[in-house]
Amino acid sequence: MSRKTARDKAFKLIFEAPFYKNDFNVIWETFEQNETDGLTQNDLSYIKSTVSGVFENMEKIDEKINSKLIGWTIDRLPKTTAAILRLGVYEMNFNSDIPVQVAMNEAIELSKVYCDDDAPKFVNGVLESVKKG
Repeated sequence: MSRKTARDKAFKLIFEAPFYKNDFNVIWETFEQNETDGLTQNDLSYIKSTVSGVFENMEKIDEKINSKLIGWTIDRLPKTTAAILRLGVYEMNFNSDIPVQVAMNEAIELSKVYCDDDAPKFVNGVLESVKKG
């Protein structure tokens, strides 16, 4: 499976987090029981480390995002957009294996699939601001 597909699965788990009270263990157990067909060990490792990394760093990630949102907070954004931004910021700031531009581009691509037509520009703008510091 490709990294793009593994990233898509990681995004979906991050999106599901609030429905499971952000309990990583419950989310991961459910995922392992139902959605691992066709995934390689590398895919599973990436998904698990990424999702757990987002959960472990959620406060820092949300602070970075909130500091770039004018008149908004991440809690007021559509849940899909919030999950994509969290994944993008995590990969940009906490995963040195992924180049910043790749993390940004992949987040924008996810927003093209799962969000409305305005979201890709919005995601790009927020991530560009986060990148600049």
